[in-house]
Amino acid sequence: MMNSRRYYYSVLRYRHSYLLNEVVNIGLLIILPEENKIQFFFPRALERLSSLYQDLSVSQIKKYLKAFKRKSEELNEGFEELVNKYEGFKDYHSVKRIIKNYFLIQDASSLYFGDVKSGLDGHSIVKEIKELYFSPYSKPTRISRKDENYLEDTFIKGLSQKVFNKTKYDKYTNRNFKVSSGIITQEFPFAWKNGHTNII
Repeated sequence: MMNSRRYYYSVLRYRHSYLLNEVVNIGLLIILPEENKIQFFFPRALERLSSLYQDLSVSQIKKYLKAFKRKSEELNEGFEELVNKYEGFKDYHSVKRIIKNYFLIQDASSLYFGDVKSGLDGHSIVKEIKELYFSPYSKPTRISRKDENYLEDTFIKGLSQKVFNKTKYDKYTNRNFKVSSGIITQEFPFAWKNGHTNII
């Protein structure tokens, strides 16, 4: 059985309008005391931000994110000192102090860290938290779509090969089949007979 380990995390948010309080998650600070790790993650592609806010300088936001990333790496090098300074990360107050002292003070700026959350886990919590908060940035899987001509040709090919032999196919099928009601005439791309006439 894997030993549980403590984790703390806080989500970095971008607030475009303080009045409207519209926020978007753009970063994630995770601290794993038992592993001597403090990590900062952010989405590599920030198109979601630029699509939401036309007047936003995404390049400036990226500079902040990269700076936070570098700061977390610096803190990792002296993690034991942090443990001693912040009483072994015994509660979330220690993490709030680290955020204030090394990353961002709490004010009315556009960037701010949300509440500190904590828990115990196995060994997949980092991946799970990243997927939870960054999934909106994932590019949707491109679905291959076939046009009507492709579908029609595939259907007719299957009909000629699996339902009729060549002789019967030519005899019982008809392209550009016309149906008249006496008032109007409608043309259909394809028709075939197997007891009665079928049209598509």
